[in-house]
Amino acid sequence: MTTQTTDRRLVRAGWAGIIGPFLFFATWMVQELFLTEGYSPISHSVSALAAWPHGWVQNVNFVLFGLFTIWFASACTAGWRFSGSASPDLHCSP
Repeated sequence: MTTQTTDRRLVRAGWAGIIGPFLFFATWMVQELFLTEGYSPISHSVSALAAWPHGWVQNVNFVLFGLFTIWFASACTAGWRFSGSASPDLHCSP
């Protein structure tokens, strides 16, 4: 595998670490908007949405967030091995 291919994969996985939390939060907010009765973000946890009608949306949200997090973590590990330094090298210079 070439260095350029490795850099692209690390950059994509780095973006997964940025997109994952935003996607999770946005899905949570949209799902909360459609629940008009019973759910309160102050008194209920995020995972309580899985018990409400359309709870499958929250379950898919958890799975996608987990996959994005694993993808990002793998990039951090690869970045450490690739750069040989104490911090991951997730940026790519043109």
